[in-house]
Amino acid sequence: MNITEIQHKTKYIKDFQGKILEVILPYDIYNRLLELQISMEIFNQRDVQQSIQTAKKEVNNGEILRFSNMNEAIRWLDK
Repeated sequence: MNITEIQHKTKYIKDFQGKILEVILPYDIYNRLLELQISMEIFNQRDVQQSIQTAKKEVNNGEILRFSNMNEAIRWLDK
């Protein structure tokens, strides 16, 4: 569902002056927002960010192994 469809399906609850007080979303959109929030909380954790920075440095320094397929990677792990 794209942003236009979400906006079209969203209902607004306004006060007497027209100020939006609450928003009603379809349940599937609500669930997607919850999943996104959970993902963002995990992504923003300090240890995750440190791991990402370490991985970036390793890639930039050429300290990575590339495999052409999953079987090759599994064979390397079994060594």
